[in-house]
Amino acid sequence: MGIYLNIDFYNKSPKSGLISEAFLILYRNDNISEKYVLEFTSFRLLDSTKTIYKDSEERFPLVIMPKERINKTLSFLYNIEEQFPITMDVYNAELVILIGDNNKPKYIEKFKIDITKDVLDSYTDKRDKKSTSVEWISVLGYTPMKSKKITEKEYINIFN
Repeated sequence: MGIYLNIDFYNKSPKSGLISEAFLILYRNDNISEKYVLEFTSFRLLDSTKTIYKDSEERFPLVIMPKERINKTLSFLYNIEEQFPITMDVYNAELVILIGDNNKPKYIEKFKIDITKDVLDSYTDKRDKKSTSVEWISVLGYTPMKSKKITEKEYINIFN
């Protein structure tokens, strides 16, 4: 399962900034102890037809000049053998951004992702057909992290 997020990065500082890594954490309200990390895989570019994303050659670290705003589409993937247990639900999402050269998150954006029946049916159909097309869903309101299921203790350790 993959998720693309279109993000504006804004460096308010008079000095250049460095974004060293990003990852996404997903979990449901009814089971907050079961969290999943989706690893950053690539920056994506929308093709000229505006229907298909293609891989960009750009990678982290991403340098942002002083007072500059840039827009990037980031691709996150849960890419291990075990299927991501996606269900019809509203998922909590935490986008974690590492800034500079230390291994601790400096920015965390929290939002929700609504997996409706239509989205789940479309996802299941595309997964079964091994389709690579994009499904649009609504968003409500160190060493790169690798895809894995994490414990509550591991989750807490990320932020300490």
